[in-house]
Amino acid sequence: MDKCTLIKFNLPIVGARGDIDDFVALFINNLSTLLAVILTLQPILGDQIIYGMILPGTGLAMLWGNFYYVYMARKFAFKEQRGDVFVMPYGICTSGAFAFIYAIISPTYYDCLSTNDTVYFQELAWNVALPSNFITGIVLLLLCVFGEFIRKNTPSVALLPFISGFGFAILALNEYLPIAETPIVALLPFIIIMLGYFVTYGSLHTAFVALAAGTGLDWATSLNQGCIAREAIHL
Repeated sequence: MDKCTLIKFNLPIVGARGDIDDFVALFINNLSTLLAVILTLQPILGDQIIYGMILPGTGLAMLWGNFYYVYMARKFAFKEQRGDVFVMPYGICTSGAFAFIYAIISPTYYDCLSTNDTVYFQELAWNVALPSNFITGIVLLLLCVFGEFIRKNTPSVALLPFISGFGFAILALNEYLPIAETPIVALLPFIIIMLGYFVTYGSLHTAFVALAAGTGLDWATSLNQGCIAREAIHL
């Protein structure tokens, strides 16, 4: 392929149909996961570690990861001279996050709860989680060499039960309990999400419609109060 052809090929950063829709979906997905992680970890690690270490680190990682994925996708698109290359969204691994919380951080925290002061076991749980996450990354990096072989030679039904079971038991059930607790607010957004698999809401994304409806009902029923919002701003 000659140089002139490469120069004439123009791939916009944003412009393909569905880009904005995908961005909203990715943003809301990561936001909901991040909020769930914060609410779960807050009684364990406290505000200083969560807002001073976890959130800044997560923000930098997501910023770098998404930019790098976009760079790799554009590089591949220019190489192949194609305009239909899309980047895989980079975000928080929901199942991995909750696995760390319930299998590593929580046991470490509660095992020493009765023997040391609060600050000590918060820092201990944090210090155990950091090398655990690093070791997990090393293992994934080493195993990615065999990823294609495993994918080709392992039936999908053998790989999906753990993910689906974990999703139903931890993610779906944990998120459905607040819906059952406050149905006047949460039931309508839940119905909107379910209907979103079969119908569209015009140019609006399903998650955005559900979020707007839930937020409006939350304020209208006084379940959300101004003092809570002010406390969140100070944090």
